[in-house]
Amino acid sequence: MTTVSAQAQFLISAAFLYLKSAGVLCAMMNFTLPPLQVIQAISVLALPPMARKYDLADHGKLLRAGHIVTLGLTSAH
Repeated sequence: MTTVSAQAQFLISAAFLYLKSAGVLCAMMNFTLPPLQVIQAISVLALPPMARKYDLADHGKLLRAGHIVTLGLTSAH
């Protein structure tokens, strides 16, 4: 979903601004999109184990797993 919104941002800036601004935005996206996609992938991989903990009503472990994922993603960013 992030990639779709980034592409929409690029097309809108090209439509309303001149092409130089759209080129600068595209160049900046080349640096920012890969780390954002890594964070998104890690979040997706962490979701099934956390959903299982939620389904088993193990809220203490769910909260701990949520904190670990949050701290890991924050420190990686």
